[in-house]
Amino acid sequence: MHQQQTALDSNTRAKLIVFLSYLLIALPILSLILNLTSWLRFGIDMPLMDDWRQYRNNTMGDIDPSYLFKSVNDTLSPVGLFLDAMAFKFLDGNTVAYQFISMLIILGSLLLLQWKLLKICVKNIFVRACAFSTTILMLQPDTYWGWSNLAYHQAIPLVCILACLYLTLSERWPVKKTTPLIITIGFISGLSYISGAFAILGLSLTFIIAQIFIVSSNQRRLLASGLSLLVPAIVTTCAQLWVIVGVQHGTHRADAPMAYPWESDFWFFLLGKIARSLMLPVNHPLFSFSMTLIALAIVVISVVILIKQCRLKNQSSANAALTTIVSSLIVTISVYLILIAAGRTNLRPENITALLDIFSFGFYRFHFYWVTLLWPWMTAVILIWLLRAKPSGIAKNTIALIFTALMLSGIKYTNILDHKDFYLATMHSRLDGIQCLQNKIQANENLLCKQLELSDLNKAVANGKRTGASFSRNFFYIPIALETNTPAPLYRLSEHINEIQLANAQRINSSSNEIKIRTDIDPNLLIRTGKASQLLNCRSLEVNVKINIMGNDLSQLFFLANGESSFTEANSKTIPISHNDGVISFSMTSENGFLDTLRFDPVTSPQMLSLSDLEVRCRENITY
Repeated sequence: MHQQQTALDSNTRAKLIVFLSYLLIALPILSLILNLTSWLRFGIDMPLMDDWRQYRNNTMGDIDPSYLFKSVNDTLSPVGLFLDAMAFKFLDGNTVAYQFISMLIILGSLLLLQWKLLKICVKNIFVRACAFSTTILMLQPDTYWGWSNLAYHQAIPLVCILACLYLTLSERWPVKKTTPLIITIGFISGLSYISGAFAILGLSLTFIIAQIFIVSSNQRRLLASGLSLLVPAIVTTCAQLWVIVGVQHGTHRADAPMAYPWESDFWFFLLGKIARSLMLPVNHPLFSFSMTLIALAIVVISVVILIKQCRLKNQSSANAALTTIVSSLIVTISVYLILIAAGRTNLRPENITALLDIFSFGFYRFHFYWVTLLWPWMTAVILIWLLRAKPSGIAKNTIALIFTALMLSGIKYTNILDHKDFYLATMHSRLDGIQCLQNKIQANENLLCKQLELSDLNKAVANGKRTGASFSRNFFYIPIALETNTPAPLYRLSEHINEIQLANAQRINSSSNEIKIRTDIDPNLLIRTGKASQLLNCRSLEVNVKINIMGNDLSQLFFLANGESSFTEANSKTIPISHNDGVISFSMTSENGFLDTLRFDPVTSPQMLSLSDLEVRCRENITY
């Protein structure tokens, strides 16, 4: 009886472990789904900040090498610029679609690679599930997605680093096949962003050194991968260094000098990034700072023990692989953090001088992201050691329950799954920017909207409209307000009341304010502006009409593109109109310009109407 009870308890414990394992594995997948669906729900198709650069410079879709290899924002990033060009070519630069695709591919790849690497190193399925669950830190809100489209360029090297580790440590891949792949991946990383070049160099040197110290069957593979990566690492690092030294002259921004490791500000800012990766509370800086130091101490102690263990001849290949991965990630992440701290520590307001304030300042922006790759591996290391020290089933269940409780508490008491709230906030920010642009366009003012970009967007918006960028659909048909004289319209009906040519309609009376008209079937007004040369040079024409009718009807405007002789339905615009619409607007485009003849059909049926004004404006000239 006692044996049956023991067997039953053992079976129950095993089922509990399996259930908790599946629950923990599901958490990051759930987070990714929430991330993607929240973005689709609240994403707004409008570029932000750095995204406007290509529209301002008219380089959308450009894949010329001279453009792709031009340094921007302290880095060479031809891979990212090429991907941006493809996004414009196939998606018209649509922000929602582009960020959805980049999020799915990058985050999906990182999750998949982390899982595959964990399978190589961690044989215990429960430990693997626990470690994988902490990849949820990579999926937290406010990382590379939600703001600028091109922010994700900085995550491309992370996929490359994990891919190189997998190709090196997975025995399923022969060395002869992995070598060209690893070289290619190295160049992709180094040419994605400056951090990718230095990280690949660090990874290459780690592989070469690791094969000397780590006793395992992977020594030959580590040496082959290290030497293979050395070629793209040296080439791309030298290229990126030239940008820093030759182009930037060692300065990220003129008003913010570089920070150096012998300065305390450097380290407190860097520690802020590590704290943010763990989602420690920014409003309790002393607590977060203390926990960060504890986490770093655990990392250092773990690496020392792992390296010592790997010098033993009886160590398994899984443990050797675990040491390789942890060491590689620490090296590449450290290189990245040093670059970030050097360039960005002093990019802070002048009133932030206290060390804990600098630490808190390090929480902001997405530069903490690289550190999140390390925590699944530290989780795996700690749990492996705990289960070795307490191998009993009861201890295993206790650890499983405690870890699961900690994970669920972290989800409950942090915003780690608050993707909806984050994307809702970015939505309102973009909507404010769109409203600003709409108001500026209607008032015919310079498009200075700091919600979207700090500089004037007139040229960027014009280039976007001209090339059919998807964002321009948000305000392509916004009319300039009637009676605006900056600039004056080509034609204003109130200034030519006595010259109106009516057909199938009768003027009842007119004044300086309006014209009253009784219409028959198919009434129309023929309009000639007297500005033939301006119309021939006009690409985008706008006609605004202030009208009042008795009921619901249709208004139609016919135009003649250059080279045409008669009005056609194809060259017309139709708008449903009701008695309370007030102002209606027509927008027309012709790459060859327009002839100086327009026909306005205010309604289709007999009725009384009043026409207060009609203005014709050229919104965009033809550029040669």
